[in-house]
Amino acid sequence: SKGGGVIAHGAPSSSLSAGITISLHDLSLDIEEGGWPTLCPRRKKRAKRHVLKGITGVIWPGSMYALLGPSGAGKTSLLDVISGRKTTGNISGQVLFDGKERTSLRLKRDTAYVQQQDALLSSFTVFECIVFTAMLKLPKIMAYVDKRSRALEVIEKMGLFKAMNTKIGGPLNRGVSGGELKRVSIAIGLINDPQCLFLDEPTSGLDSAIALDVMEAVKALADEGRTVLCTIHQPSAAIFDLFGAAIILRAGSVAYFGEGRSQVKDYFVAQGHEYKGYDNVAEYLLETVGGGVLAAFTPRVTTGSSSESHTIITAYKSSQLHARNVLWAKNILNNVDMSSVRSMQLEAEASHGKSARSEVLDSMRSFRSDTSDTSVLSESAYSNSFVSEVSIMVGFRGFASWKDPQFLGTRIGLAL
Repeated sequence: SKGGGVIAHGAPSSSLSAGITISLHDLSLDIEEGGWPTLCPRRKKRAKRHVLKGITGVIWPGSMYALLGPSGAGKTSLLDVISGRKTTGNISGQVLFDGKERTSLRLKRDTAYVQQQDALLSSFTVFECIVFTAMLKLPKIMAYVDKRSRALEVIEKMGLFKAMNTKIGGPLNRGVSGGELKRVSIAIGLINDPQCLFLDEPTSGLDSAIALDVMEAVKALADEGRTVLCTIHQPSAAIFDLFGAAIILRAGSVAYFGEGRSQVKDYFVAQGHEYKGYDNVAEYLLETVGGGVLAAFTPRVTTGSSSESHTIITAYKSSQLHARNVLWAKNILNNVDMSSVRSMQLEAEASHGKSARSEVLDSMRSFRSDTSDTSVLSESAYSNSFVSEVSIMVGFRGFASWKDPQFLGTRIGLAL
């Protein structure tokens, strides 16, 4: 029947997940500046702001990608465009999933998005929150006991077993810790075993120890073969070392798109940026890309431009790294055999000891076989009918209300 809004993924598999190879092809985003239209003929056209400018590259599965850059660089905008959440502005270029056009069904079925702000029912326990999600996202034909087992599996994966009977809590009632709350949000995204995970500032509001704990859990998901991309603001040295790759933006343009850890540092050092007095590579990168380091450039890097932003971006566009990224994206766009594209990637990373990634990528089927073409999926691809989903939501909403002491107190007071 028609109407269900949550896409079934099928029975979760305990084996390594085959992630999505995401290729970006000259991706740009323009938005019109604010302000009311005017009757003046010379001011009929609103100015356009270039939020993203010609981004090209490939995001491979099996590695955790850091999306870095100063404030206003376009990090969240890029994440939202890739994940299909950005609906405003003029988007040009292409985003391909395994070499094919994204569809709304593929986005719902195979991806999960963890927002920066956690929005969960405060009166629910951790277990109840995740079971509620399982009831909505997993197929109706799946028995409740199996959905419950899947919820427990995700709880264990995210290290929430000890807190599973603790209430989420809120400003007025104590509940789980900040780190546990973020883990619950991630667990909810994992309930239907997505191939790709998008996270917006997953460490926001957490102290360094708890943030590291959360990111180690996220890295474990990438190590299983998933595609993981997250925006992150000023990560600690320990957290930055968890990322296998990095995308660094400056004013909407790419300043770096490649391997993480020491490789990204070596790239900027080779461009003439001195690495001195830094204990954290991420701090060095943000200082370098974010400004205030023009004096650290050697004359060979400044190619006649007084703009530091232009210099950093021009340096990337003329680099072998950019040429490699364009080649990979072009091969995917031209339907070159994905196994050969992957071999190029693995060959480039061989010197960095990526054997675990090799095993994951070797387990991937070419473009996830013909069944991954969600453009031909029928209405049966939805987990539940519209009526079923409404009944589940009403049932849990009522359950949450009766568990809320404030709700009960108000009703009893009115009755008396």
